[in-house]
Amino acid sequence: MGIGFDFIWPWSKSRGATRYHIYFLRCSFCGRFSFHRGEPMLGLVDPLVVVLGMHRSGTSALAGSLCQAGAWAGEAADLYGPTVANASGYFERIDTMAAVEALLERLGGSWDLPPLDALDGAMFSVDAALAGIFAAMRAAAPEGRIPLVKDPRLTLLSGGVRRLLGDRLTVALCVRHPLSVARSLARTERVPLHHGLALWETYNAVACTALAGLPVRMFSLEHALTHPQDHRRLVADVLAPLDLTEARLDAAVVHLRHELDHERGHEHEEKQWLTLAQRDLWHWLRGLPSILEPVQISPVAREVLSTARQATAPAVAAARAETGHVTKRLHDLMLEFERVKTKEQPEA
Repeated sequence: MGIGFDFIWPWSKSRGATRYHIYFLRCSFCGRFSFHRGEPMLGLVDPLVVVLGMHRSGTSALAGSLCQAGAWAGEAADLYGPTVANASGYFERIDTMAAVEALLERLGGSWDLPPLDALDGAMFSVDAALAGIFAAMRAAAPEGRIPLVKDPRLTLLSGGVRRLLGDRLTVALCVRHPLSVARSLARTERVPLHHGLALWETYNAVACTALAGLPVRMFSLEHALTHPQDHRRLVADVLAPLDLTEARLDAAVVHLRHELDHERGHEHEEKQWLTLAQRDLWHWLRGLPSILEPVQISPVAREVLSTARQATAPAVAAARAETGHVTKRLHDLMLEFERVKTKEQPEA
């Protein structure tokens, strides 16, 4: 027997259809090792909703709508507050945002300069960060509410989401016209239009590839506003374990307002601004496919992001040299806070 601990190592195995499992290496103080396969959900079977999508694609609108119906994104004090760019709120936990940003930074990137090559080789770090985020949300969610994790940055980690939650995951992917996204980013973040379009393509391609073959709930704010009954069905499906009342479904629909759909892109502009790969991807996604397929990031999008990375490298390095220790300290404090809260929770 002996006292032991589990070292969690993610492992994917393909044979026909892709299956994902978690493997554990158990070490005991008596010196014996064993190797066994765990369940895809790390033994956590309670419902959990993950909202993914490129920044400025309606992720906040959907998260807010789901929270009106019974999902739980966190206490108000834990959430990133409303801003001029998003007056209704973001429904993103500050600690989740900090954890994902810290991970991207350690891998040499950020939300607007995704470290794609590094992410491919950092499976353990990605899965460890996500496991902590998901476990904390499940532990903190009030009874009768379904925890909801929403952060556009998580879209870059879609592979880890699938590895941890397996085929039973409940994911909603938000899609929006690429020009609408790029123009919104140009207004709120001063991101050049061509850079925003490359990010739109990258985020959506990563999500489609990672979640290929799974039944993903697709959300388009434009479609939801013009087809409210479709949105009611989407909310009822995503939050099925709650057996929602008509009043809650009404609240979810009312949360969506037409003023949220701004900077709309139009089809007649696409040939001027979008690459062929971006047009093809958007024309497929706007149909809200129920099953996703793998999508390759085009060489043009990769080149745009690579050029931006090289141009900003000196400034980024200088900023990290000055603030890196602050970021790490903040992250450490957040982890300690979560440990204290866990210890203070009464036993069931």
